[in-house]
Order: sequence, then structure tokens, then C-alpha cells
Amino acid sequence: MTKISIRFYGYKTLIVSGLLIIYLLVTGCEEESYHTFDRSFTGQQTLVYAINATGNTDLTGVISNRDVLKSLLGDASDRKYRSIDKISIKSMQIAVDKTANNTADSFRLLSITVKGLQAPVENEIASATNLSIGQGHVYAANLWLATGGVGKVNEVFNESLTGETKSLDLGSLGSVLPRNIAIRLRGTNVPSGSRASLTLKLIIDYTIEYTVCEKVPDLYFGPGDERECNF
Repeated sequence: MTKISIRFYGYKTLIVSGLLIIYLLVTGCEEESYHTFDRSFTGQQTLVYAINATGNTDLTGVISNRDVLKSLLGDASDRKYRSIDKISIKSMQIAVDKTANNTADSFRLLSITVKGLQAPVENEIASATNLSIGQGHVYAANLWLATGGVGKVNEVFNESLTGETKSLDLGSLGSVLPRNIAIRLRGTNVPSGSRASLTLKLIIDYTIEYTVCEKVPDLYFGPGDERECNF
């Protein structure tokens, strides 16, 4: 008579084997999807005004919304930007560097105004002040900003830069409607008739709050919303 031998494996071995099979099936079928997340970004824009005059100075610098967005996008190829939600100006500084042929003692800054290029109204953001002309002099603009000056800058920045930017990435940046910010500087020399020869830099530090779609594993259960990332 032939004997039949049946060997039973322990239940622990069977459980481990089953979990291993499930893991292989899941990871083998895993796909990537996008979820929305709220993020923030700190950046800086510098406007350079080259002044060389014996009389009054009236110069305008332009901040491009595309340049600001480009600094935000960086090299994040795994992101799709849903919206720029808020721009907040954190600080403003003026740096003064004397250049050749300067005979002025100081440059009297009469006003700094800001407006969106699509808007007709200029908003004053700085009251008159004297800036000594020297090498590497830096002034905190926050100390002499006109009442509500930062608020006005924020308004224009938000008007020009916020809004829906569905599926924005570096490849689609060129399709963004240009909405730029003009910052106009007026001043004169002290003493009168002297030559002011200097480079004046307006340095603006800001924070951008934005919503972004980032890649996550298909079985991701963390924070974020998948419904808004259907491009």
C-alpha cells in the first residue's frame, strides 16, 4: 500500500507569504497621481536705477510677473501650479553706491510710486528723504514708507500676480498674460546744480502663498486634495 504524506505549514508562514504576495501586487501596480497642497515661497526682486544728472531725476523700473513666477517655479518639474493666492511684501531696502564723477553730497528722494502697467493710478509708497551718497550705504525703506505704502505695493503685486494659473509650469510660462509692476522714482541733487552719479537699488523681499499639485503615490492617504488636480 502506498503511503501518502501531507505536510502542513505553520499558519505564520502562510500569513507572511500572503502579505508578501499582496505587497508585490500593490507595488507592481502602483501609479502616481497629483494632490493639492498649500505652500509658500520667499523671493526677492531688485530694481536698479542708474542716476547721472545735474538736475531732477525721473526713472521707472519694471518688475515682470513672469520673472516672479519663474523664480517660484524653479526646477520643480514634478509640480503643477494651480493658483497664486497671495503676495506679501516683507521688507524694502534702498542701497546707494557712488559712481565716478559724482559731486553731490546727497540725493533727495522726492517720491517712489507704484502701479500696475494696466492701471492708470500711481500710488505713493515713500515720502521725501535725503540719501547720503556713499559706497554701500543701505537704507531700510520700511522706516520712511508713506502711510499704507507697503499695503499699496501689496495691492499692486496681488493685482498683477495672483489668480488662476491652472497647470502652470516652466514650459507654459510664456503663455502667461504679461501683467507688470512699474515703480517710479523721482529725486533731485543736494546741493542744487551738483552732479549726482550713483547706482540706486530698490530691494524688495516678498512671500508668495500658492496652491500646487504635487505627485504622490496612488495609495497616498496624507493631506491634500486630489479632485482639483484633474488637468
